[in-house]
Amino acid sequence: MARGDVAIHSFALRLPLPAFNWADRDTRWTYITGDLLPRHIDLEPDPVLVGAVLGEPFWPEPARGRLVSRLPDLLADLTAHRQIVE
Repeated sequence: MARGDVAIHSFALRLPLPAFNWADRDTRWTYITGDLLPRHIDLEPDPVLVGAVLGEPFWPEPARGRLVSRLPDLLADLTAHRQIVE
């Protein structure tokens, strides 16, 4: 929470933050081994589903994840949960 004073009033700004820092290697590795890998293992009994999931083209994925294409959603998410309290 960030606090600041304007004239004689004191305000605080609350912002939602992610549950973990993606740049933190240990947390990221826990996410990969604890969530992503088990989902791929769950696909093993269904070869048709495996083919559909792993057969998706790779290059459209990074393009969908680029900041410019996600900017409207990110801005909506960042501003939806802000709160100024006095």
